Amino acid sequence: MAALQKTGAGILQERPFGVSELDVHALALGLPTGSGVIGLKLWQAGFSLYREQLAAAGYAMPLGRKLQAAVSLGWSQAGGQASAVGEAGLLWKLIPQVRFGLHLVNPFQPGSVQTLGLYYQLSQHLEAEAEWRKEMSFAPSLQVLFRYHPSPVLLVTAGLRTAPIQQFGGAAVTWRNWQIGISAAYHALLGISPGVLLVWGGG
Repeated sequence: MAALQKTGAGILQERPFGVSELDVHALALGLPTGSGVIGLKLWQAGFSLYREQLAAAGYAMPLGRKLQAAVSLGWSQAGGQASAVGEAGLLWKLIPQVRFGLHLVNPFQPGSVQTLGLYYQLSQHLEAEAEWRKEMSFAPSLQVLFRYHPSPVLLVTAGLRTAPIQQFGGAAVTWRNWQIGISAAYHALLGISPGVLLVWGGG
């Protein structure tokens, strides 16, 4: 987020396994300032009988030429119980083609999540990412993602995650300051999880 040059916003909607009661809605906003970027996010999943929600605000800034850092503080609610949520992230540009990331959610607390990520630009048109994620009370998960840019206005993605085992992919089209994308993940027992993403500005 610290690299954001212009104000941007994004809206995401997903339907896990095609079940409307599990619908996910998310909204994110980034506002560049003189020294960094202010970020806001809203997230909701569920339906009238059970709903999870999160609202958070954060700040990201560069730490020299190779490091970027971000922190956020939010409030979550699940099943009528509310709690504070703290997040911190660090991005390190090892060389222009390789980046390493660390993301922590509520470290050392119940519900903590640790994520390690590695980005590698294979060529002008192809990028790869690997992500290791450990959530408390769950087995670690590994995700591998490939991004292919056949043209400046078209993006195609494909990947795999291990826990649960799912294959996923998507495509996005850019037009002026807008980007619209579709995605789908496949689970052998539970089926397909479609998603739609709309992004404005940023860059």
